[in-house]
Amino acid sequence: MARAGLLARLRQFMAKAGLLEVETSLMVAHPALEPHIEPFAIGPQGPYLNSSPEYAMKRLLAKGSGSIYQICKSFRKEEQGQRHRSEFTLLEYYVVGADLAGLMDFTDQLQQTVFNWPKAERVAYGELFKAHLGLDPLSLNEAQFLNLINKRGESAPSFLLGAAVSQEDRLDFLFSSYIEPHLGEVSPVFVFHYPPFMAALARLDPLTGQACRFEVFYKGLELGNGYFELKQRAEQRNRFDLVNQKRLERGDLALPLDEPLLSALDTLPDCAGLAMGLDRVLMIELGSDDIRETLAIND
Repeated sequence: MARAGLLARLRQFMAKAGLLEVETSLMVAHPALEPHIEPFAIGPQGPYLNSSPEYAMKRLLAKGSGSIYQICKSFRKEEQGQRHRSEFTLLEYYVVGADLAGLMDFTDQLQQTVFNWPKAERVAYGELFKAHLGLDPLSLNEAQFLNLINKRGESAPSFLLGAAVSQEDRLDFLFSSYIEPHLGEVSPVFVFHYPPFMAALARLDPLTGQACRFEVFYKGLELGNGYFELKQRAEQRNRFDLVNQKRLERGDLALPLDEPLLSALDTLPDCAGLAMGLDRVLMIELGSDDIRETLAIND
């Protein structure tokens, strides 16, 4: 009942806001190319179960769909646990004409109206590192990283040691271990102004050079990830190539680039979009600490 009610309220909100509901394929030739997402391959060379409808939805936007949203199942190879499932329900939406601030405003209004959450707090990524860890994330080096962990009587994981480890991997570890658990204890938190090397599919701020991206956290859970969408085909291709380079360096296969998506960026309107895990939203609504309790059947 809780899930059905949530979906009904979401659709009502989106209809009132003028967003069109769309449906795209769950089985795709080109999987999402992101550093920490491993897709499910159905065959040796694909197709793949979709980890996000983002690429297909951007192709619709480029064809003039206007603002759109989708509620669908998504699939990612990741550890199963209280907060993670390989199959989960995703809400993804794109607001044409919105920038990052506009997307945060829209998301905040959605959360207050549909989820009955308090107004979100907004805080910069770098400010969180200074407040919780006393360091600037852009200047972090390996010695500082090890010293910070050792001061807590812990040891750094072996995969985070050595010159080949990226700044992004170390920062992700520090953020998830020492900052994320404390976020959103009272109200949701929008974390924005990520470093440029964490931009993924977001454009960079021309004034600060930071990624036009924000993430949603509440009750210690990461819930959503939003971008002011990049429109430059060459830059996006370069970012995809870097992800594949990292995959090869760690012994994984390179994944095929989505050429139709790259072509669509030429006519993509200015827009901002966000993906949100609805199972985790239901965890908060139900007061549960186990994602399996949000499912009608949780075999």
